[in-house]
Amino acid sequence: MNYKPVFLIKGFLESGKTTLIKETILNGQFHKFGHTLLIVCEEGNNEYDELEFFKYNTDMLIIQDEEELTTEFLETVIEFYNPDRIIFEMNSMWSFSKENLPASYVVKQDITLIDYATFDMYFKNMRQIMTNVIKGSEMVIFNNTIDEPKVLANFKRLVLSVDPNVMVIFQNDEGQIDVTLEEELPYDINLDCIKIEDEMYQMFYIDTIQNPNRYIGKKIIMVADILEEEETKRLFVGRNVMNCCADDISFWGHVLKTNPLNLKHEDHGIIEYIIHEGEDGFLNLEAINFTKTKKSKENYV
Repeated sequence: MNYKPVFLIKGFLESGKTTLIKETILNGQFHKFGHTLLIVCEEGNNEYDELEFFKYNTDMLIIQDEEELTTEFLETVIEFYNPDRIIFEMNSMWSFSKENLPASYVVKQDITLIDYATFDMYFKNMRQIMTNVIKGSEMVIFNNTIDEPKVLANFKRLVLSVDPNVMVIFQNDEGQIDVTLEEELPYDINLDCIKIEDEMYQMFYIDTIQNPNRYIGKKIIMVADILEEEETKRLFVGRNVMNCCADDISFWGHVLKTNPLNLKHEDHGIIEYIIHEGEDGFLNLEAINFTKTKKSKENYV
């Protein structure tokens, strides 16, 4: 199969998508390494210059209607343009997502851009749509940011509540603004053994992603679910987390590296485990005690 690297640029109008794509094509190095196809699914106020793009070995394809954007159509696009890479300017109001891409489209980067001035309004009034846009992104970039520490910390917290693995960047004309979440945790991080109640789990998990080193060697006691990853058969310890509504629940957990208790997929109960340093900065868990309990009807936090 002839695989094509794909770069997804997501966000709402005026979030800076077009500016980022222009800078990437006109100032980047793509043109030195083959042909680029830009697929535009949303035309903003900042328009593209196709003739200028042509000088940089870039073709542009405009999709006017979501119904045009089918897997079959995208396969014919490769045959017609034969690009070395594809940049998507996504329309975030469309339901189309990277899961709908043909197998030959390999996502190399998934970036979401957000206008600082409109984020609060969008998140409050269109939370499900914002959740869909943010989830799975490698990076979320806030443009036109005002240096308001409490507001920025809250925005970062909201993004991480949707996807705790995403990198959140705030920038303005002067560059990036560092935002560190140094909020008070609902448990004592200095204890060697920490009990995590259900209502603490989201904050606990986000902090283990943001600050993994301070959890190495800790013993954790919590109610947990055991989930087996279908492809790798690895077991994970964690909880189902509700993001915005009961229809949007995802599993947040860490790899169970040491399993002397022979825990299995869909086990549920009170677990004690010790946290160890894993590969690439991730954490691995060693189960030391487990008591099965009955799942509640609404088994999420």
